Amino acid sequence: MMGALRAAAPIITSVSPASGSGSVPITITGTGFDTAQNLVFLGGTGGVCGLSYLASTASGTSIACTLGLGGWSAGTYALTVRNAVNLLTSNGVNFTVNAPKALSVTSVSPSSAAPGAALTIAGGGFDTTSTNVVRFSGPQGVNVTLSSTDGAALSVTVPSLLAGTYSVSVSNAAGQTAYAPSTIAITASTASGAPAITSVSPTSGSGKTAITITGTGFDASSNWISVGGIGIMGNYYASTGGGTQIAITWDSTGWSPGGYAIVVRNNTTNQYSNAVNFTVKSGPTAALTVYDRTNGTSGSSVTASVGDSLDYTWSSAGGSTYSSTYKGDLSYCGSGAWAATTASGTSNNNVVAQGSAGCTYTTTYTVTASDGTTATATLTIKVNGTAASSITPSTQYAAALASIRSQLAAIEALITQLLGGR
Repeated sequence: MMGALRAAAPIITSVSPASGSGSVPITITGTGFDTAQNLVFLGGTGGVCGLSYLASTASGTSIACTLGLGGWSAGTYALTVRNAVNLLTSNGVNFTVNAPKALSVTSVSPSSAAPGAALTIAGGGFDTTSTNVVRFSGPQGVNVTLSSTDGAALSVTVPSLLAGTYSVSVSNAAGQTAYAPSTIAITASTASGAPAITSVSPTSGSGKTAITITGTGFDASSNWISVGGIGIMGNYYASTGGGTQIAITWDSTGWSPGGYAIVVRNNTTNQYSNAVNFTVKSGPTAALTVYDRTNGTSGSSVTASVGDSLDYTWSSAGGSTYSSTYKGDLSYCGSGAWAATTASGTSNNNVVAQGSAGCTYTTTYTVTASDGTTATATLTIKVNGTAASSITPSTQYAAALASIRSQLAAIEALITQLLGGR
């Protein structure tokens, strides 16, 4: 009786090319490869052609894959194929991992280009497969992946980016990165459909500012707006007037004073406009201090005694309306009023109200600018102890004192009686 036929192991007759570095497309020729499920190993390590099974062509005689050799040390390694169906492994064929060429970028030309234009990056060590990553870094950042035909040059199309100055770098599969020796200028798009800003109104402001952007080429319903390269949060903006005006409200609270570029992107054409400057102005300011004439102290927090003579001083900038509040922390602090409705001034000879030790008054002075932004200054006055003896007590406290004296006299008389007049 004949025994069962044993499956044949795959056989590799050649690998082409037989050497390389970085990312290397290879063709493995031989016999016995499965039609759909094969794995490639290099030096006993799997996954060098990816983690998925590899199919063969030409009746199981050819496998095409791309070796990923980033991080591999230079040297010669045995390349094998395992038929994942019968679990048999082929013979080994030598493949030499070359030391990667040093990546370099010597120039980028032209030095100024609009989105859609061609850039030529010259240098060395570029991969000849689609594993070079060109990075544009500036007002925006974007990666472009492409291949080099000769390892010495890359031709890249400028992506749709905000106008501005950008650095250019290239990374390859070996993990190397090289930077261009100089920056490039990306100008506003000249392609059909690119929006153009002719003016913004107003051209400056602080806080929440309503701005009208006038120009051409705006999308009817979907435009993206950026200020200083940062997109304004919220929905996309529609335009009016046949794509000639966009109305936005931008809050510059927290932004440093200075000029920032406003740019519009038409989301339908994905093209950016030119940049027009908007100046962020300083917001309103407020200052409030008090001077205690009696003890000579001053500042935004002082300790005073009842009856001390105080001078309030306030000042502001950038305001259109002014208000103040005056509040004691407990009812026994007494009551009082101090009002500041001007940009600056001094209120003299205010006297701390009658109070008890520890009582604290809080006074605030608020400045409001025409755009609604505010600034507030706060000061506190703590009452320390009671007034000097020369200050006449109030009627309420005088009556209480007389009652206590009367009770003390009655107690003294009772004690005398108990002691028998002694």
